[in-house]
Amino acid sequence: MNQFLILIKKDMIELYRTKKLLIIGIIFVLFAILSPVTAYLTPNIIEMLSKSDPNVIITVPDPTYIDSYIQFFNNFSQMCTLVVIIVFAPLIVEEKRKGTFHTL
Repeated sequence: MNQFLILIKKDMIELYRTKKLLIIGIIFVLFAILSPVTAYLTPNIIEMLSKSDPNVIITVPDPTYIDSYIQFFNNFSQMCTLVVIIVFAPLIVEEKRKGTFHTL
């Protein structure tokens, strides 16, 4: 268990030095800010789209905090997971290049 903690500490120091930890934090905060905005603006966008055809009537309920919560976790599970994979993939390549990556 001690070796695992040493490797985690080494990787965290490397993420801090390369500013990748800052990038991940900024992206998470960006999605956290955009989720309520998207939940708030979606009914307006749908209403504007429905005005293009007078035969189509679309009613959307007013957004609530639950809509924002759902929007955030949908974005988090999709986009933020992809961001983490993209940020951490070079770490694996670098470990293999240095020869410090060993598979079981």
